[in-house]
Amino acid sequence: MFYRWTVFAAAILTAACSKTQKEPPPRYAVLRFENLTSDPGLDWVGRAASEVLAKEISAIPARTIHRADDSFGRRPVSAPGVSTEFTEAVMAGGNRILTGYFEKVNGKLRFTAVEENSRTGRIARSATAEGPAIEAISAIGKQFSLHPVAYATQNESALRAFIQATETQTSDYAAYGEAIAADPKFSDAYLGWSDAAVRQGDTETVERVLAEARANGLGETTLAKLEFSRATAKNDQPARMDALRRIVAAEPADTAAVETLGESQLLAHKYAEAAATYGKGSDSQGELLNLKSYALMWGGLEKEAYAAIREYQAARPDDANTLDSEGDAQLYFGHFADAERTYLRAAAMDPQFNQGAELLKAAHARLLAGDVMGANHLFESYKAAREKAKDATMPYREAQWRFATGDRAGGLDGMRAIVMSAANSQIKLLALAQSAVWELRLGRREEALRDATIVLRVGQNAATVAALLVRFAAEGDAPLPELEARAGRMFNGAGGARLVPVAIGYTLAFFGRYREAVPYLKQIYNQVPPSDQEAAFLYGRALQASGQAAEAARLLKANPIPLTNPAVHLDCLYFPDLFQWRGDQTTYSKLAGGTGAPIK
Repeated sequence: MFYRWTVFAAAILTAACSKTQKEPPPRYAVLRFENLTSDPGLDWVGRAASEVLAKEISAIPARTIHRADDSFGRRPVSAPGVSTEFTEAVMAGGNRILTGYFEKVNGKLRFTAVEENSRTGRIARSATAEGPAIEAISAIGKQFSLHPVAYATQNESALRAFIQATETQTSDYAAYGEAIAADPKFSDAYLGWSDAAVRQGDTETVERVLAEARANGLGETTLAKLEFSRATAKNDQPARMDALRRIVAAEPADTAAVETLGESQLLAHKYAEAAATYGKGSDSQGELLNLKSYALMWGGLEKEAYAAIREYQAARPDDANTLDSEGDAQLYFGHFADAERTYLRAAAMDPQFNQGAELLKAAHARLLAGDVMGANHLFESYKAAREKAKDATMPYREAQWRFATGDRAGGLDGMRAIVMSAANSQIKLLALAQSAVWELRLGRREEALRDATIVLRVGQNAATVAALLVRFAAEGDAPLPELEARAGRMFNGAGGARLVPVAIGYTLAFFGRYREAVPYLKQIYNQVPPSDQEAAFLYGRALQASGQAAEAARLLKANPIPLTNPAVHLDCLYFPDLFQWRGDQTTYSKLAGGTGAPIK
């Protein structure tokens, strides 16, 4: 499995580990400590404790855990991490979750940290220490790591100002200045200030922070990170890549930096460079080997991808994810029977891994092989397992499966039933948006516009972008200048501007105008990671229509790896038409002839 970060990707892993499985090496994630004192003025200590402990024991950085959370704003500063951050920590790769609390005992702060196995829920150990925050947390860090790293400051005033600045999330940077005034060498304060300015689009402040860091003699690694922020603020991709390379060269153990550099190289379609980056990172857990295998796979290097997977499997012999990755590679390269067997092996190793989606992937592999009946049989096994697990998303997944396998009416009816009956409001919104996509594809524009509008009235949610695209296209076909003018009116501001090529490109695809769509679909293809195969297939289809057969073939020869998170899929724009593009009329016909005709 290649882990992607999207605002609507969410999964809660609560499954018990098989008794015969060996545990992978620990990868710690530290959650906000809970304030058990009666003093709300100490709420900042909860985040401070997690920040200090995570840095000292080289745990997953808090910014990685909060990456999805940042899209909607941080949690309240008083909320304990055990109740607000556990899912995000597991999604970030944590298999050992450290939660904690602090209280006052005889006038001193006493901190307690508890280590929990995220798969089994078992408590492995706990540690306590008393005293000022930094001193006490450092004492706890020594109990969890043989080689703890000293935190960036020992000045509690600097730490308090930094935490308060971090969690205020406003354009008032005064607290960052206070932190630096208290400790001019406090690198985290400079980095936090610069990151906050990047989020505000304040390039002037980004430059100011970098200049101040240079004047105060901050180290080369910190300066490289600040230069990365400056390059990000200015959208200077070459400078961004250069800064990342310097960071990774200086700190190969900084997995987050390695992953960011690799992701940037993947985004630029520099697959060999990304694979080399992942290969050079310090990787005691095997995660980078997994990423390396996907980079090689997307680069079309089949033999090398399998070699990386074998290394990954050797590092994690009892981890079902290694088999999932192997199955993905086999599926991608067209070895459908092998992929099906591998997915089933992963399901047998850990039935609850990936929320049981290995059975769904096996069904998808059988479907790509052209055996619709066999695929449906496997899907029924998946459905039975998920219903037994009381998976509330199962009706949603079933409706998507029915639509993809040719039962357009049944799939749409299933989505409409979810809209009418589901208790979960987010699932209802996803169902409305997915219905709108299908209705638009089937030429039912008024219904599509109605459903998309309902989603948009709710405000920002997981289905917003899909609903915006449907609303834009549902206004009807038009000459290209009119579509561009429409996009300019509908999408404005920095965020909206990024949606302009997406809206126009997908609208042209909905109406079958692939030749005109080439430049827009190319922009989309160059702005999304290769794990978003939808963009590659649509761009390939447009290249094919415009006579660029060789480049089109490179993109269209891959096979779609199914998404397993409940989300709005736009795969109806290329599936099952993909079979027709490849000349496989038999499978295309089995799947109800596709929906390739332009909508009216």
